[in-house]
Amino acid sequence: MILGYIGVTYADIGKDSVNLRNLITLFITIHQHK
Repeated sequence: MILGYIGVTYADIGKDSVNLRNLITLFITIHQHK
């Protein structure tokens, strides 16, 4: 369910390289805090 949500979000944000870069940065930041 979560992976499905991420997949849809990734596909939608992937339309804009800038937003995609921001998403990756956010994703890395979240993992660093775990």
